[in-house]
Order: sequence, then C-alpha cells, then structure tokens
Amino acid sequence: MIVFSIVVDVNRSRMLQRAARKHGSQALEADALHFATDVWSSAVVLVGLGLVWLGGRLGPAWGWLAQADAVAALGVAVIVVAVSVRLGRRAVAALLDAAPPGLTAAVADAVAGVPGVQAVGPVRVRASGAATFVDLTVDVARSASLEEAHAVAAAVEARVRDVAPRSDVVVHVDPVKNRDESLPRTVSAVAAQLGLRTHGVHSHEVRGRYFLDLHVEMPEHLTLAEAHAAVDRFEAAVRAELPHVQDIRSHLEPFAVPVDAPPPLTAAAEADLAARIGAAAAGVFGPGRCRVDRLHAAPGGIDAVLTCLADPRLTVGEAHQLAHAAEACLRSQVAGIGQVLIHVEPEGRPGDRL
Repeated sequence: MIVFSIVVDVNRSRMLQRAARKHGSQALEADALHFATDVWSSAVVLVGLGLVWLGGRLGPAWGWLAQADAVAALGVAVIVVAVSVRLGRRAVAALLDAAPPGLTAAVADAVAGVPGVQAVGPVRVRASGAATFVDLTVDVARSASLEEAHAVAAAVEARVRDVAPRSDVVVHVDPVKNRDESLPRTVSAVAAQLGLRTHGVHSHEVRGRYFLDLHVEMPEHLTLAEAHAAVDRFEAAVRAELPHVQDIRSHLEPFAVPVDAPPPLTAAAEADLAARIGAAAAGVFGPGRCRVDRLHAAPGGIDAVLTCLADPRLTVGEAHQLAHAAEACLRSQVAGIGQVLIHVEPEGRPGDRL
C-alpha cells in the first residue's frame, strides 16, 4: 500500500510542478512540494520498516537495526522542516514582491542592445503572483522625433518580454545629447526646451572665431522686450552647449501659422488652365511635347506639374535651361501660378505618348 501511495504521489507532484511552471502559480508549486514531501516521507518510513524487519531476521547481532524506525522518523522530520523553510522563504519573497534572482541584470543587458538606446537607467523588477512588473528608464537621443522615440520604447518592451514573458512593462524615455549630434540638431533641441523653434541655422569661422546665424520662431503675441529676453535665454543655453561659438545673431519670426487651403478648382476652370499652361510650355518644347499632369489650388497659387519630352542628346544643364525657360513663359502668360514642376523625359522611349 505504501508503494502504491508513493507512485501516485510522484505522478501528482510532477503534474503539479509542470502546471506551476506553466502558470507561474506558487500555490500549485506548494502543492507539488507537499506531495514530494509525502513521497520522501513514505520512502524513509518504508526503508526504516525494512531495516527493522531485517534486524529481526539476522539475529541478536543485528539488534541495533531495531532503531532504524526511530532514525526514519527523524529523517522524516528533517525533510518536513527543510521543505517548510523553503516554502516559507518563497512565500515571504512573494509577499514582499521580490524579483526573481538575476532577472534585473538580464533585463538591463537585453535592453542595452536595442537600437536607439544610448544607455539604460534604473531597472525595477517586482513579481506579483504570476505576473512580473518591470519599470525602466532608457536614454534616447534628444534629436529623435516623437515617433522614433516611441518606436525605441516599443522595441524595449518587446525585448523585455523576451526575457520575462508574463511581464507588464513601463518604459520611461529620457532625452540625452547624442555623441555625433549635428549643429542644427543641437540648436533645435535647445530651442525646443525653451518652447521655441529654429530654422536656417548657419555657422561660420572667421579668423579662428565661430559665428552662428539663425532664425528663431516664437509666439506672435510676445512684445519685442519679451521676445528679446527669450532669445537671450536661448543664446545662453546654446553657448552652454557649444562653448566654441563666440557670437550668435538671430532673426525673430512668429510661429508659422497654417493657411487654409483655397477651394478646389472646378472642372471647367481646371480644363481652361491646363490648356493655357500646356500652350505656354509648348512654346518652348514644341507642339504636342508637353502634358499637364496635375493642377492643384494651393495657398500660394495654382501648383502645376507637367511632363515634357526633349531630345535625349541634351545634357542635364541644357534640359534644365529648357524647363526654366518654359516655367518663365508659363508664369508670364498665366496669372496666379504658384509652384511649377516640369519633369523632362527623353523622347523616343517606348510608350511616350503625350
């Protein structure tokens, strides 16, 4: 009967241990250890009874084997105490949300290899039931766009879940200066910290002195005094980042305000414009050699895209002069033209039909 009980308990312990590993359940793991303890206890008792029986069969000289039962009882007690201490430690660790040993270092090492991560900051790992909660900080180049920083954070989350499959991950992204950051990106990053925008950044070196010229965009409602104070703070921050720059000259501009697009062209107006634009371009390239691909009403006027055929033996410079002349002719003959793009193709290619 004891042997049958041992076989049953061994199977139950193994099945519960597999289920505990699959679901991360400490309750199932405790049950598995409980049945494993029963197995060892039964085995020790069985060995003790066998030795007592053997001592009786061998005679008085082997009478000391009669103490095997008591020794077996002590062995069972030692096993119970050892398993109880092990379960107690695991339970205390679970109540304190202690992280599995080595997981914090494994997460940090895995995240450090994610493209775009400059450095890994504090990593906090705690376990709660079957789930693992991971909070970490990564440094990303401050010149990265919001979309790029989000992509890096998503890649970090995926890498953490490779190390800890059942994990809830929170990634905090810190912007840092990149080692190979370009001058315009540095200036733009400094401006963004102060709520400003920059463009047209140019640097010059004159007799060993470095000069920086740029355009600074700021809210339109600011007074000149307020704007000048903001630029002073901006220039001081730039000098702190770029100590070799000795002089900064800035042109103040209001933030670019989006302009509402005009209503689309009617079919009749588009057909009339296409005919006039095509005729103007044909005056340079020749009849039947230009096609109006697209007309679009934009805030700056009518944007036009044309395709024109030219002699394939022309050089790039000559083809550009033709396109420039056609654009000038078009603007002189058709009022209200905004941007013009003329795509020049070599004539004689298969499928060239305008």
